[in-house]
Amino acid sequence: MMKLDIPRICHHDEEVSPLSPKRVWPVIQTFVRHCDRASGGHGDLLPSLSESAEGFRKHRPYLFELLPQLPHMPIEIALASLLNRPRLLKFALRRTWHAWEEVHGEVNLDDLLVFSTMRSVSTKAVHFLDYARRLDFEKEAEKKRPSLESQWKQEIDDCVPSDRDLLWWLLLYLLPGSGLGRGSSSKSKPQGIDINKYWFRIRTGRINDGELRDQVVLRSLRSWKLGNKSDLALRLSDSDDFCDVFEQLCGRGLSAELQPTSAQYIQLASSVFGTALHAAGPDADDETAPGFIRLWRLVNRSEKPAGYLDWLLSEITKAVEVSVAFAASLRYYWADSQHSPMSAEEHVIVAEQVMGICHRLLEPRILRRALTISHPWSLCQLLQLDSIKGQELPDLNWLGPRLIAAARSNLAPVVLAMISLFAKGSSHHVRDEAGIQSVWAIDRERVRQLWHSQDERRQLAELIHSPIPLDGIDDQVQQALIQARKSFSKWLLEDMV
Repeated sequence: MMKLDIPRICHHDEEVSPLSPKRVWPVIQTFVRHCDRASGGHGDLLPSLSESAEGFRKHRPYLFELLPQLPHMPIEIALASLLNRPRLLKFALRRTWHAWEEVHGEVNLDDLLVFSTMRSVSTKAVHFLDYARRLDFEKEAEKKRPSLESQWKQEIDDCVPSDRDLLWWLLLYLLPGSGLGRGSSSKSKPQGIDINKYWFRIRTGRINDGELRDQVVLRSLRSWKLGNKSDLALRLSDSDDFCDVFEQLCGRGLSAELQPTSAQYIQLASSVFGTALHAAGPDADDETAPGFIRLWRLVNRSEKPAGYLDWLLSEITKAVEVSVAFAASLRYYWADSQHSPMSAEEHVIVAEQVMGICHRLLEPRILRRALTISHPWSLCQLLQLDSIKGQELPDLNWLGPRLIAAARSNLAPVVLAMISLFAKGSSHHVRDEAGIQSVWAIDRERVRQLWHSQDERRQLAELIHSPIPLDGIDDQVQQALIQARKSFSKWLLEDMV
């Protein structure tokens, strides 16, 4: 019986000639297409393909011939050159496949393959990637590149220099939004490794228990875009996790099949607003529905849709009869010239139109139900009287008597709304036993604009001095109420009687 020399066999390194990158690349492409088919078998929707990622699926042999003339290293050549050893190729593809079986449709497949290759060649390169992906490259990326590349060459010493140089191009591919890569796309991928969530998924090959899957959001979005029954608007109204995934995917750009237009964003917003108003009533505000802010941000990143101004005024009109606070949030975020895609001229139109809407709709019965103590400043914020500088204030004599009538049957919310219209915080503060407090001044001219007659001002003073439960009311509002009572007592003895 032949005796085997086990130690010698275990330590034997079989010489295997490296493969040509031009021969390796078709193998990689076949593997990527196999992963795509497996993902399609699960019904996964592909968020998008970047320009460089399309190279993973297109046959472009001419790149290998043109390499000496190219200003940068194509990802196809860098990847194929690193995986030119059969065992390393098998190891990297197997590692990618095992991870893809768990996270299919939940990460960028090309990033997963590139990361698995990097990990198979150099552990230190992976650590450096984690360091680099957390750097701020928004400014002067080109100036930062030489120092980062020098640091890379010093720290990556667990592979041969030629592999280290190829891995550098993989690093740049994985960080497209950094602006470090010359000639590469600067557009970040929807499920790219530069986002913490996908970094974890790609690095570990798993998804946290209970974590919302991207495919849930993508399927809901596609169903809605196709006009089928969808829970998209409802989920944007009540789920922070759903809204986070929705904004992150849409904000980085989806495929044409999935990416909403700006007109579709405001269509969704209308549904979200209606749901929020129905659920919270007068207490509704921008925090009631998590989709409120997310959709606003997405609209700001898009081209302003046609009819935006008319749409917004219609939404404010619908909101003001239910919740003044929600209408105020709409104006602040979606109409204010500093926070919306509207021009300064359109902002002036909104100011005039909102005043007209309030004049037309804010009757005592509406004021009674649409104001709430949880948002004492909402009426002031909706009218934005303090933002009118260098202009004569609009005629407000219609509002004062209505507020007095409304306060007769819903005292606290209406009185606090009144005070918000004429109480002004000063630029200095005082310290007392309760801590640092704002010093409030009462705008006497504003009071006269709202309540023209002495009789109206007497009624106002009576209402302000009425017992109002202060539990749960903002401290600043309480201080303004105290100052208003002091001022009105003084005025009644002076010129207001």
